Amino acid sequence: MQAIESIISPELFAKARAIIDTRKRTKGLSNEEMLKRLRIFLKKKGRLSRDIISDAPGAPSAGLYRFRFGSLRKAYRLIGYVSTRDCEYIDSRDDRHTMIEEHAVKLGAALAAFGEDVRLNQVHRTLEVRSLVVSRSPQHS
Repeated sequence: MQAIESIISPELFAKARAIIDTRKRTKGLSNEEMLKRLRIFLKKKGRLSRDIISDAPGAPSAGLYRFRFGSLRKAYRLIGYVSTRDCEYIDSRDDRHTMIEEHAVKLGAALAAFGEDVRLNQVHRTLEVRSLVVSRSPQHS
């Protein structure tokens, strides 16, 4: 007798469990073995992507490649693969986040100087203002 009704089939559960078990075993692979597997995926598919890695049987997760090598693209570079996709937005992400945070701090300081209750939420990376009224100047006739 089941305590809770199943929401997925036993077959799907078994498939997911097999993927999880395989991924657990790949955590112990050396960096060289992980790169060797990337070369094999590249040879088979002609290109690499997060989805190709995720779909490959016996493959470490894309997240493990990111953790070990800093990013998927860094792992790709180590095997001599250069993606044809323009990934400039990824390379500039940290700079953009830093610039936005600097502007938020300046804006918060300026609003605080006018008596606003302002907080910079580091967890959610937001600027919280207790009472902010945005208005436009009346039109002149």
